[in-house]
Amino acid sequence: ENTLTQIKQKQQSIDEKYSITIPYSKLLWHVTGNTNHPNAIMESGFTKNPSGKNMWGSATYFTEDAVYAANFAHQDIYTGNKQMFLAQVIIGLVLYCPENSNLVNTPKIYDSLAGWRQGSWVYVIYNDDRAFPTYLVEWSD
Repeated sequence: ENTLTQIKQKQQSIDEKYSITIPYSKLLWHVTGNTNHPNAIMESGFTKNPSGKNMWGSATYFTEDAVYAANFAHQDIYTGNKQMFLAQVIIGLVLYCPENSNLVNTPKIYDSLAGWRQGSWVYVIYNDDRAFPTYLVEWSD
């Protein structure tokens, strides 16, 4: 389980690792579709998708674009409302690369991957302790 304090400590260790002033943390959107209920994420934090059939393998995915994310939002079965997270994500040093579903981790010097997908940058982390579910956004169509 991650707390915001733990995320900030990880951010500080990355800042010390690179000792340069580049932002290594972003607020990014995360959706669960109907595979994982948002309450589980609020209680236990993010977990990577074990299927491995995703664009960059078994990982946790985030995007900069709320409209793109909303296409995959969780829909509450009781209210019909859609839900997605705005998360604090430590992206660290990013490797921009094409999709490769065989990946299981980033190359040694990188902390995350990113790629362009349907008009949005998608960020991929393989260590779930690098993200914190900061806000749960809920809306109705």
